[in-house]
Amino acid sequence: MQRTVALSSVVLFAAALGGALLGSRARAQDPEPAAPAARPAPWEYRVFLMDQTEYSLKDDWKEFRDRAGGNELRADADFRSYVLEHLARDGWELVQVVTVKAKLDYLYLRRPRGSGPPVAPSAPSGEDPKTYPGSDPRPPRRVSGGGH
Repeated sequence: MQRTVALSSVVLFAAALGGALLGSRARAQDPEPAAPAARPAPWEYRVFLMDQTEYSLKDDWKEFRDRAGGNELRADADFRSYVLEHLARDGWELVQVVTVKAKLDYLYLRRPRGSGPPVAPSAPSGEDPKTYPGSDPRPPRRVSGGGH
């Protein structure tokens, strides 16, 4: 009986040792699966500020107002359509409009990545969609009251 218990212990120990060796060998042969490569988002986005106080001073908007017989509501709708058409030529699609306060809206736009001309947010140009068609793309100059 002692011989059977001793033999069983040896067999059990050999099986455990063999399982441990096989398990560690299996881990060494099967590396962890690599994380999938990060794909760029399928869309690129722009946020366009529509400030009626600013664009109502522009000659383009005044032409729309004159064509609408002085009706500023109709002129505003036509002018906004004009701006959206301009943006659509570069592939931008309107996704959402958020009104921040009266006469101030953010237009959220998207287009398939790489489908339009590249946009450099830090260096606006005359064709940059965040400027109004026909407007001066440069930020307004601020004049301070202090002397130099």
